[in-house]
Amino acid sequence: MSQCCGYFPCPSCEKIYRSDGSRRRHLKYQCGKQKPPLTGFNVTEDKVYECDECKKSYKHFSSMRRHKLYECGKVPNIQCPILNCVYKAKINDRMIQHVRMVHKMDI
Repeated sequence: MSQCCGYFPCPSCEKIYRSDGSRRRHLKYQCGKQKPPLTGFNVTEDKVYECDECKKSYKHFSSMRRHKLYECGKVPNIQCPILNCVYKAKINDRMIQHVRMVHKMDI
């Protein structure tokens, strides 16, 4: 680990990193040593996380992970609590959003 002026240069190429962890990840995966681990998503050129199954894209990894766990390929099973409303959601946050926006009520 050779640090230069608060930066961490790659010994194999001319790239410079602000943290040693980023430099180590670069050495492990980008300097031709290993393929990155399979995670169930792709990072597109625009640095957007894309679901492998349905191709929906998300700006943040946590949003894509939530999608994979609770939404992708799942059937909506949370029924709207308002009488005679047929809306169903896959996650509780979407149901709360629906009730607030459509029915103009707070839950």
